Amino acid sequence: MTAGAALIGVVLRWWSLGASGLSGDEMFTGAYAQLPIGDIPGWLATHDTHPPLDYILRHPFALESRSAFALRSPSAIFATLTVVLVWWWMRKRGWYGFAVILLTSLSSFELLYGRTARAYALLVLCGTAVAVLAERWLERPERRYALGTAAVLLIALFTDTTALLLVLGVVVLPLARQDRQAWWWRGASLVALAVWLIGWGPSVYQQYQLDRTTWVPLVSPETALIELGRLASVMHPVLAVVSLPLLGFGLLLLWLRERRLAIVALVLSVLPIFVAMALGLRLHIWLARSLASTVWFVPVALAGVLEWCRDRGRVYMIGGATLIGIVVVPSSVLALTYEEDVARTARTLAAVARPGDAVVGGQERDTGNIFQWTLGTSLERQPLRQHDDPRTYTSYVPGAPFTGRIWVVTARAVPYAPPGLVRCATPDPPGDEELAVQCWQMPPP
Repeated sequence: MTAGAALIGVVLRWWSLGASGLSGDEMFTGAYAQLPIGDIPGWLATHDTHPPLDYILRHPFALESRSAFALRSPSAIFATLTVVLVWWWMRKRGWYGFAVILLTSLSSFELLYGRTARAYALLVLCGTAVAVLAERWLERPERRYALGTAAVLLIALFTDTTALLLVLGVVVLPLARQDRQAWWWRGASLVALAVWLIGWGPSVYQQYQLDRTTWVPLVSPETALIELGRLASVMHPVLAVVSLPLLGFGLLLLWLRERRLAIVALVLSVLPIFVAMALGLRLHIWLARSLASTVWFVPVALAGVLEWCRDRGRVYMIGGATLIGIVVVPSSVLALTYEEDVARTARTLAAVARPGDAVVGGQERDTGNIFQWTLGTSLERQPLRQHDDPRTYTSYVPGAPFTGRIWVVTARAVPYAPPGLVRCATPDPPGDEELAVQCWQMPPP
């Protein structure tokens, strides 16, 4: 029965993986993952806020083709490994273990990011692996668990800087213990942190100067509720009014029934979440995906509620399953078919742009990513003759001499009119609800 629940999760993570178009962030991933491996860290240090590991791992998939399936495959692999790991972890815990595996398989957060070409699926896997190792260490404090945890932390840190929250939880886990194995546990984790600081710390400082996260809102009562709600229902965060009480009740039940696992959940998930929330009052970091390493606790807590209901009879079980199903299932269905509007713009550009055409990204954030992945244009800005606006991304579609035709992607709300150019005689192709695709050309001599 547990294997069947895990199989559901594996199938869902690969089902129609490449059917939906790539998001703008995924196009950014693809464009930078195509760089020579040795160039990736330097480019990210000056253009992004993430460490290089996910881009390096995705490099061979990005080179293979411009296929959404290929680019997303590493995420699906990591998400599959997470499901298998949870199955192995929970397979001998009876009905409760079955519920944890099934809820992990259906987790909308894990489904969405397990099918997205970004680093978060690997971060979820790392957070889950650390939880498994931490529970084993609390049961049998052996050195191998400390070393394994340090290795996973190193992977997580080079995947996403938010893994610092996970390091905090790991260091706190022994609490006031002063025995040798407790110091081995803390020391191994701090060595991993030191290696990361030496290898990537200077780049983090460079990235901080870029101010690329100012679009993330600071924590307020509304944003706190919405982002916490996404952990259990990523597409319907307003259900936080239901999911958060359920999670709190589930953690209480876990404390009463499985104290060791409850400590792991509180220290490795709840503590980092509250620390991130406190930091988010001043720093632009408060997003649900920044908490990806903590999301494993959601199925663990909700399964505790289901087991409590099951112990009290059919009526309780039906009520509890219905309530949790409302939180989990509709959001999971939407996660399987989610597509950002920008995918339509990318398909339009792929259909109309030809080698030798020029492209201009308006002054909106990261419109250049659409060109770089979809059309293979240069990551470096290439100024156009009679149009050298440094606020925009400009380049040429490779493969032919300049044709004189320019495709402009700009916001509909505040359209960008490139100076020195004239509109094409043909109608503009369709874009999406936010972005317009416009055809311009060089004026006649």
